Amino acid sequence: MRTRRSLSTISVLCFVLAAPWGARADEVVAQRLYDLGGRLEVMLTPSMSTFDKYTRHVAASVGLAYYFNDYIGLEIDLGYAFLHGDRKLLNEILNTAESLNPIERLPLSDLKYMDFWTSGGLVFNPLYGKINLSAELAINFHFYLVAGAGTAQYKYHELRWSGSGPAATFEKKEVTAGFKPMFYYGGGLRFHIVEDWSLRIEVRDQVYYDEYKAEHKPSGTTVAEKTIEDFVHITMVRLGVCYSFF
Repeated sequence: MRTRRSLSTISVLCFVLAAPWGARADEVVAQRLYDLGGRLEVMLTPSMSTFDKYTRHVAASVGLAYYFNDYIGLEIDLGYAFLHGDRKLLNEILNTAESLNPIERLPLSDLKYMDFWTSGGLVFNPLYGKINLSAELAINFHFYLVAGAGTAQYKYHELRWSGSGPAATFEKKEVTAGFKPMFYYGGGLRFHIVEDWSLRIEVRDQVYYDEYKAEHKPSGTTVAEKTIEDFVHITMVRLGVCYSFF
C-alpha cells in the first residue's frame, strides 16, 4: 500500500516549502496586508501527477472558494485530466502479460487513472508571513492545508481477446470503472501578487478505496481469481491562478 508513503511525502514537501519562511522570526508580520476573510475566490489550476507508479495525468481544474475569515474557507473544484494513461512500467507489464495467456485482469494495485472529478472541502490557513527579498520588494504568503471529498470517474486497461480461432490475439482495452467516491488532502503556499490576485502552489493527494477481481497463476498454467483491495492514490502538483473579490 502507498498510503503511508504518500502521507509522508506530502508532509515532507509541506515542511520544506514552509521552512524557509518560518526560520526567521523577523520575516513574519503580525499585521496582514492581504486578508482573505469575507472574500470569494475563483481559481484556474493546471496540475500534473507525480509519485505515481503505473499511471500519469496532466489536468486542469476550475474552482470557487469562500473564506469565512482569514483562517477557514470552503472550496469546490471541478477538474478534467486531458492527458492520462499508463506509464512505461505498466505498458511493459501488459506486454509481458500477453505471453501469460489467458490472464486478462492484472493483480496489481493503483492501475486506475482519473478522467473527470468534482470535489469540495475545507481550506485552513494556519500561517501568514512575509519574505523581504529586498528593501523595496516583499512577498506576502499564506501557508494552507486542504481536505475534503468528492467523486471521480476512473478508467484502466486490461487485456482482451481480439478475433477468434488461431488468429485470436490479446489487445489492450480501456475499461471504464465508473464514478467512485474519493477524498483528498494536501497543502501548499499562496503568494499574494496584488490585492486581488495570487498564486497557489500545492501538493494534493486524491484517494479512493478500490476492490476488484483479478487473475493470477499460482502455479503452472492454472489461472485463479483473487480479490485486490487497496487505496488508489493520484498525487497532483497544482499551480493555481486565483482572483478574489468582494
